[in-house]
Amino acid sequence: MSRKGEENDKIHPMRKDWLKVSLIVLYVLGIAFIIGLFINDVFFTDHSSKNTTNNNVPAAETQPKNTNTKAPTLTTLVVEPIVTDPTIISIVKHVFYFLVWILLFLLFPIGFTRLKRLKLFNFELEVEKQTENLIDVINVTTQKINFLSKWATEEYANGYASIAKDFTQIDDGMGIVLKSLTDYYSENWQGNVEYKIYPTKTFESTRRIPKVVRDSYKASLARAQAIPINKENKDQAYIKNYLLLAISYENTEYAITLSSYSLEFDEYDAVLLYGLISLAIQYYERTEMLGLLERIDIEQA
Repeated sequence: MSRKGEENDKIHPMRKDWLKVSLIVLYVLGIAFIIGLFINDVFFTDHSSKNTTNNNVPAAETQPKNTNTKAPTLTTLVVEPIVTDPTIISIVKHVFYFLVWILLFLLFPIGFTRLKRLKLFNFELEVEKQTENLIDVINVTTQKINFLSKWATEEYANGYASIAKDFTQIDDGMGIVLKSLTDYYSENWQGNVEYKIYPTKTFESTRRIPKVVRDSYKASLARAQAIPINKENKDQAYIKNYLLLAISYENTEYAITLSSYSLEFDEYDAVLLYGLISLAIQYYERTEMLGLLERIDIEQA
């Protein structure tokens, strides 16, 4: 990721991946539980009962009939004391628990990633990586700027006026450019993008919008710019990315949101949205003025 991308992540809010946080908490709790089992097994469990069984047998019965003693071997001198020591057995057992627990959490994320190849016995795992191609970034950015520049032409302004001449609310006027923008995203980047226009009170009270997005309203209004709010985990298909713009028009405040499950929003999307809404307001006011002049000419005639 570029340095600019890192700065944007710090500036703009982000939708947290609560599944990831929950897994981390579960992972830490599992490790703590294994450590607790180990401490209880070593320090608080009485192992003496296992070793006193043979001590209760009469000495005559424990004496072997064959008086010939064998010479000590490596097994009797090294291995046997290790495998009969309860502390060492407990250490080996809980190390095994650790390995199983760690392996489980290494394999679990595989289900949430896009894999190209997996070799189990060679322990070779190749994951698809999304690399940022500079040429693609430039092309996408150019497309967005070109779309904004098209809406700034007289042809688009006249087309807007022909559609908006009967509108009585700015919401409808902004909806024209927002519908055009979402269609443009779908055609060029194969991603479904939805737009919504909320009055401020409705936006702040609705539960359909995530809290992190609602909390960014005042920042967007103060900065007079759109704010991208993307999800932390790109692979989560059930969480949306958002682009929020707060504006004020004739003493009424509005919150405009773009949302998408698959497409992420960046600074260029923010500039594009703010530019289009500014043009929509300008064209709407001009359309109202033209309508007023037409009514005056009719009355004078």
